[in-house]
Amino acid sequence: NPTNAILSDANGTGTIVNNDTAATTQEVATYIWLDFNKNGIQDSGEQGLSDVTVRLYDSADPLTPLATAITDSSGYVVFSLY
Repeated sequence: NPTNAILSDANGTGTIVNNDTAATTQEVATYIWLDFNKNGIQDSGEQGLSDVTVRLYDSADPLTPLATAITDSSGYVVFSLY
């Protein structure tokens, strides 16, 4: 079953802001795993999930994905935006 998740900054605000206006490439990366104890932390024994489709959206247009990627064998996914 599909599950929606919000990638958030360290403060948990749900917004990731980059103030580096000179950067030409932006990257967002994360791990996808089954959080058995639901604490939001990837604990020992909570392995990453492979082959999960992850879509990146812009809050200005939440219906159209900016990019789509699939997690690797360890559950890692990265989006590179130009």
